[in-house]
Amino acid sequence: VRLVVEREEDRRRFRMAEYYTIEAHLAGGDSKFDARLVELGGKRLVEGKDFDPETGQLIQSGKKAQEVVWLDKPKAAQLAGALEKALPWTVSLVEQKDTRQRPYPPFMTSTLQQAGSAILGFSPRKTMQVAQKLYEGVDFGGEREGVITYMRTDSLTLSTKALAEAEKVIQSKYGEKYHDGFRFYSTKQKNAQEAHEAIRPTHLSRTPDSFKGQLNEDEMALYRIIWNRTIASQMTDAQMLKTRVEFEAMAAGEKAVLRANGSVVVFPGYLRVADVSQKDTELPPVKEGQKVGKGEAIQLAGIEAESHETEPSARYTEASLIKRLEEEGIGRPST
Repeated sequence: VRLVVEREEDRRRFRMAEYYTIEAHLAGGDSKFDARLVELGGKRLVEGKDFDPETGQLIQSGKKAQEVVWLDKPKAAQLAGALEKALPWTVSLVEQKDTRQRPYPPFMTSTLQQAGSAILGFSPRKTMQVAQKLYEGVDFGGEREGVITYMRTDSLTLSTKALAEAEKVIQSKYGEKYHDGFRFYSTKQKNAQEAHEAIRPTHLSRTPDSFKGQLNEDEMALYRIIWNRTIASQMTDAQMLKTRVEFEAMAAGEKAVLRANGSVVVFPGYLRVADVSQKDTELPPVKEGQKVGKGEAIQLAGIEAESHETEPSARYTEASLIKRLEEEGIGRPST
């Protein structure tokens, strides 16, 4: 109750603040991408992180107060016009680096409830009701058998049998390069009760599609995210190539820096089965010193000032309150 009250008090103290950003829409070859103004006159432009999340106002103490430029509507409109007149811009930086993204651990009760809410739109109560039915089982020719393990658990551990079965499924379904050894996870909760395994299918060889006609729509949806999460937790990292390109221009007598970020999945790894979308943002090939403008390989398609408002912390949903309780070590997942 105190957590809920404190969140409401934060919301009442909050005062909205408006700030503007400038987005340039660029085109090069078959690619269209955006670059955001990030620096003006050696100072970076204000971002959401520069505002106090409790009050909504610009943080006035420390270095942050002196290091940012806060654009209002007139200044942003004037600056957008100045940048357009400042063409051609120059590519001042091209930086690429390989990154890896690790899979999430298998589900425990609280994370299953959160995923049920975020992915399926289920309330935590409904998630647990459907999970209970999956645990109680499906009739396989006169014999009833549970299709998931016990769904009230704090554990992230998978049994040796489950690990071996996951390896076999991954290698046969996706190929050997998608599995490079067992992955082990442990919970960060000090008071975790780990008598049971993580929530997983009882037999990982039973894919969601194998249950068509035996599970109803809700049961199938929940089983699918449990199967996907368990298999993904044992797959290799996703590999990405991230690109950062910066453009320089002189706008109203001050040096302006605009930045575009690109990300391309080089090897999907666990993303093959994860319930998350990873959209590529591919930038055209550029090199330092290259010009941007009319008649160049990269051209400006448009530039606009965008308004943003600081927002108070959202009221708790059942799922976000469960997550907060878990962080604070309050209560049990089953309650």
